[in-house]
Amino acid sequence: MNLFRIIAPTIGALGLVSSAHAQGVVRGGFALTEFFDAATKERVDVVCLGDSNQLHYGGGWDRGWSRALQRRLGVYATGVLTPGEGNGVGLGLGEGYSTIATGPGPLQIGSGPEYVDERFNAARADLSPHSYVYLPEGNASSQMVGVRLFDYAPFDVHDRLNFHYTYGVFGGFGEGSFQPSVRSEEPPYTEFFRAPMTSTRDGIVGSFKVRTGTLELPAFRRPAQLSFRFSPNGRPITGPFVAYGMRIEHSDSRKGASLNTLYAKGSQSARDMAAALIASEDATLTLFFSQVRMLGSTRVLVRINTGVNDRTENLASVGPERVLNGSSPAAYEDNLIAIISRIREIWRLNEWDERELHFVITPSHPQSSPEVQPMVGYREAARSVADRFARTASVDYSKIVSAHQMAQRRWYYAPFDFSHLSDLGFESLSLLELDSLIRAAACPADLDDSGGIDGDDLVEFFNRWESAAMDFNGDDSTDSDDVIAFFEAWDRGCP
Repeated sequence: MNLFRIIAPTIGALGLVSSAHAQGVVRGGFALTEFFDAATKERVDVVCLGDSNQLHYGGGWDRGWSRALQRRLGVYATGVLTPGEGNGVGLGLGEGYSTIATGPGPLQIGSGPEYVDERFNAARADLSPHSYVYLPEGNASSQMVGVRLFDYAPFDVHDRLNFHYTYGVFGGFGEGSFQPSVRSEEPPYTEFFRAPMTSTRDGIVGSFKVRTGTLELPAFRRPAQLSFRFSPNGRPITGPFVAYGMRIEHSDSRKGASLNTLYAKGSQSARDMAAALIASEDATLTLFFSQVRMLGSTRVLVRINTGVNDRTENLASVGPERVLNGSSPAAYEDNLIAIISRIREIWRLNEWDERELHFVITPSHPQSSPEVQPMVGYREAARSVADRFARTASVDYSKIVSAHQMAQRRWYYAPFDFSHLSDLGFESLSLLELDSLIRAAACPADLDDSGGIDGDDLVEFFNRWESAAMDFNGDDSTDSDDVIAFFEAWDRGCP
């Protein structure tokens, strides 16, 4: 994989705990080979779940991973954004783009009728930070709803761009409309395009449908800061109206990645993430992942980052084992299983190809040197889950960097706050994590992550194969096909 030639010098040059040939950083690198191979020639997406670190002060892992993906794979589109994000004020999703804060007015944030709620992320599920905006029948609003691109967007804003948006169509007749538009966000605020008026009625009494529209903006030189909206200045949205997912696509990018945040909430554990997914309607999760996949993405990598808050979790796990000691590694593992199982369930319900779905579990960064329980146990639990599920890997940050080294490099948010990272910390660790995953995926037969292939990898393979924990070819079973696939990779060696 040619990506390895790019990232290998970077990993080794940083002088951290792990060099380019450190052992044990990635468990199950072979599980992500197809994902990173696809990323070199097709479109792929990353979906993140995390605690307060995911969107820490409008940055966090969302920003760090966005920048890392831009440097290594390129970016073909924004992630999925929602107009009610952060209760309408926005929380910082995206790097080089963001939702437009709705401001005060008649638009309701996530509080529509039940038939709207169950499709567009019911508030009771607490799947933060996403939410829809709703305008009841008989109301009009001039509030701004849409996406803003900044001059540091991850793709050329002068090229062809498509604004994709999801909205609801209500039954019956009467008012209900909006008019997508795009304008400059720099004086004199030129409006470049205004789409035809879109009705939110279908003339069928009692019906409700979810639809996706597209506004196409051709390539031409224009100001670098743009806003894509559901209505132009001077023309209000009229109810009934509901809007949810929004994305801007760089039409000419046929490969690369896009970074999406599905869950980000402070003081939350793996249990909270799993509980939110379980409480979410199938229709809600289907809609979100449909929008992740809608632009031709051939692979989806779900990144789960948790651990800091699991240490104080006092509720039983919500996975199949229902472990009573909520802060234990066993409960952590059970909650991870619940997260993965729920997302895989959505793939099965929609009859999507499960081989396009991948996972990486990254327990939280080190907060002490040496690390202590239960964090050490969480890292082992992540490795256990990686062994259990097809197309699933784990990353051990303690093998990349120590808490002492992080403090020296000012990667913590503050000298007294080891639970959160600085912008430099998020960006540096994101790149190190991504590079470690790319390196491991490029050498799938290197099961002990030693940086090369030898007899130790044969021993490791058969030890795990005999315990039915070696689904090397990602078909959800451990059998003779995995032996064949492993030896083919072993013969190929490493780049």
